Amino acid sequence: MSADILRAFSPQRAIIEPDRFVSLLRPYLFGRRFRLPRRAIVGFSYMGWLLRQVQERPSFRQHRWPEQGDVLMDFLYRGRRIAYLNLQALGGPVAAWGLETLISLGVREVVVLGSSGTLTREIGRGELILPSAAIREEGTSYHYLPPDEAAHASPRLRGRLAGVMDRLGIAYHQGDAWTTDAFFRETWHKVERFRNGDIVCVDMEAASLFAVAQYRGIDLACLFYGGDSLAEGSWDLRLAGEMHPHQLRMLEIACRALVGG
Repeated sequence: MSADILRAFSPQRAIIEPDRFVSLLRPYLFGRRFRLPRRAIVGFSYMGWLLRQVQERPSFRQHRWPEQGDVLMDFLYRGRRIAYLNLQALGGPVAAWGLETLISLGVREVVVLGSSGTLTREIGRGELILPSAAIREEGTSYHYLPPDEAAHASPRLRGRLAGVMDRLGIAYHQGDAWTTDAFFRETWHKVERFRNGDIVCVDMEAASLFAVAQYRGIDLACLFYGGDSLAEGSWDLRLAGEMHPHQLRMLEIACRALVGG
């Protein structure tokens, strides 16, 4: 028997709802009264320098988390607390699982920071990308949204990120992302097709995260920096150059957008 991923969505209540899952973990990991701040940033293990910067923030606190290798913490920024989840693994299922858990612990606004492959030559290594929506070429989003519904960033939170960068004079690129969960099955005909449709980058989580946020009714936006490039008809790793300044800049932008300023 084969499954039809386009028929995966159902409005029915799930067998394992995240609130129930978290309630079972509370006595062992979080404590019965534990709540996270309503604002959070999500990053990934390849952004290790950013993680170290978060750990040096004022009033930094680290919390227990059910998945070994992930790191959950919160810190103080301009008098308000912001949670930070650093995910060890990549891909939509892991990111969706982490986001669902954050939501069950009280988070309502999320900025996701990460790297993406670029599809256009205009986006240089380390330059910032603010996607509006994501092509759903993964599986997770189809369990949260009907197949004909777009997976998109929160217009409100995305607008705040854009406003911060505009005020600081930081250049950024706009467009949509192509989300795939098959890293080794990106093909040139897809690159050409998506690039001609104003898709500017490829990643592995945005569509899944947008879909979860839309389904749960929270605000979420992504901010990427340009990593490797597929713009010139070959895979360019573009390894030259340090990403530290770009990651620090992204952290400041996310914090300002979440608390105002």
